[in-house]
Amino acid sequence: MTDLTPLFRQCVDIVASELGGDAEDEYDRKQTRNSRSEFIIKDTFIKECYEFYSVVADLQQFVTVIRSPYLAVDDETSNSLSIEDKNRIDEEFKYKVQQLYKKLSLLETYEKKREELVPRDSDNSSGWLGKILGDDEPSDQQIYLATVAAHRTQILRFLVSALDNANKNFETIQKKRISRDRQLDSLNFQNFDDTDDLNYSEFDSYHEEEQNNHLSQQQIQLLETENREFLTMKSKQLKQVEKVQQSIVEIINIQNELSFKLQDQGQQINNLMDNNAQVHIDVQMGNKTLNKATVRNKKGANMLVTMCFVLGVLILFVDYISF
Repeated sequence: MTDLTPLFRQCVDIVASELGGDAEDEYDRKQTRNSRSEFIIKDTFIKECYEFYSVVADLQQFVTVIRSPYLAVDDETSNSLSIEDKNRIDEEFKYKVQQLYKKLSLLETYEKKREELVPRDSDNSSGWLGKILGDDEPSDQQIYLATVAAHRTQILRFLVSALDNANKNFETIQKKRISRDRQLDSLNFQNFDDTDDLNYSEFDSYHEEEQNNHLSQQQIQLLETENREFLTMKSKQLKQVEKVQQSIVEIINIQNELSFKLQDQGQQINNLMDNNAQVHIDVQMGNKTLNKATVRNKKGANMLVTMCFVLGVLILFVDYISF
């Protein structure tokens, strides 16, 4: 009979080349996918998280790009932004961050409800013998679901950290801009006062020259005395206004320092809460492991006592039969 093995191999090679790969490997991959299809969680959580992080990355890049023109002084010859544009950026950025926090809260709520709906299958495939021997190891599906839940929790924590970082960076440049604008306003106020004093002095000198020709010496002295008293009173009032203005500037600086410290303390509190949650999870897992080990030890001890009792009865029975 003619050997058709070479012809068969050629046919297999032709089919494999037409399929674009090894047919056997493709079959193995299909079998693997089919065997793992029951573990796959079909939802859009990862897609939503990826889109969320893309938006946060765009916000972070926006803060980096807008930093220089945002902090620049409003000037027609420079590329700075107007006060209206800066205020509009503040409002839109704040609104966008609030929307992202709401979306993140929805993702966290969805993940919690999904974990609650996951079936807690306590029965293992080992059967009654495994229960007697204490073989209560979790199944592959339980391990997979626990791993997915932990992975998604870490994704949510990363998104919270990224959004907090972007918001904190923008709040930093926003506070710097507000502080700089207040300092410029105070400087403009001082310059305005100096200009007014100069104009008033020029007006007084001119008015004095006009009236010197029509007033007597006694009237001039009386007016000079009144003017000195009036100037002294206004100088005292101006000094009081300067002290009040300096106090306001100091209060604003203290307020900015307190806001920064409160923000840092809030971040530290959030970190402590995250660490506390992680420690709580670790303690729960440790308690579960300890309980499982205790149950196994009890089952093992009961099994040993039962075996010793049965062996003792058998030995007595054999001894009774022998004698």
